[in-house]
Amino acid sequence: MNGVEVLANAAPQDGNFWSRNQWPIAFGLVWVAMGFSGGFLFAAEFDFPRVLECRDVTLAEEVGLEHRTIEIVIPVSVRFRDGETRYIEEVDVDFGAASNGLFVSSFCPVTELTSDLTDPIERTITTEKSHRVNGTFGGELPLVGGDLVAHLTPSLSGTLAKRETSTEQTSRLAPRRPVIVSGTKDHRRGVFFKIKRSTQTALEGVHELTIVFEVPADWQSGSLQVTCRAFGRKKLFGIVQQSRVFGETITPVYLYLEGNDPARRAAQQKAKQVRRDPTRWNRVAAVLESCCVASLCTFSSSGQGQ
Repeated sequence: MNGVEVLANAAPQDGNFWSRNQWPIAFGLVWVAMGFSGGFLFAAEFDFPRVLECRDVTLAEEVGLEHRTIEIVIPVSVRFRDGETRYIEEVDVDFGAASNGLFVSSFCPVTELTSDLTDPIERTITTEKSHRVNGTFGGELPLVGGDLVAHLTPSLSGTLAKRETSTEQTSRLAPRRPVIVSGTKDHRRGVFFKIKRSTQTALEGVHELTIVFEVPADWQSGSLQVTCRAFGRKKLFGIVQQSRVFGETITPVYLYLEGNDPARRAAQQKAKQVRRDPTRWNRVAAVLESCCVASLCTFSSSGQGQ
């Protein structure tokens, strides 16, 4: 019986429940639980193999030593639910060695920076200075014994101009931001990949990740703990901007050396057993919905009692 069925069965028929305004509250609690479990937690989905074959890439000169080198290629598929894509800013994939003897030797892709600009940024500054001087003068001279006036307007004008121009040109690299950040952790026992949103790459789709491990020479099988998360920012109730986890998958991935059929069958059997267990987020959603339904029943009982 789901939350909606419990809600319908718990509503009393005598009108007391409605009169006390408890039905809208209980319905709201169940709606929040169902929306939380179905909308918020599963906005991002991750898919990748739970069993991986490891390829022996030991160099010829290293054969016979106490260790060998193996390589795994794991395709991680990321899918966002419609309407939530614009809020997700980063996808993190984390590999931790769940079994002993696995040490990271190298990985791909490595940290990568990009820019929307293809050419350097150039800046030109031109400074111009100019000086100019002008001057004129004139006058009148009265004549003796008469009313006549001699107009004498001698003038002197002069121009002194000086112009200075200087140009300064600078060039700098366009700012770049990371699109992929990766590195080792736990003393080379694990590796992480952070895939950032950018105009040049897509978060959704298949991301092929490669890890090379150094293992003992007699290594045949092992496991990794893989954690995938989608991070972003979204307003809470349309008011406060908050960082959120839009999706999470935590599960082991079982490894076996190529050509080892018994190890492959054992890894497949372990992976099947893990799939039968409910995920952590499913359990959280179920507990939350159960709590809301329990609150509903409490409201119903109190309404009937009155």
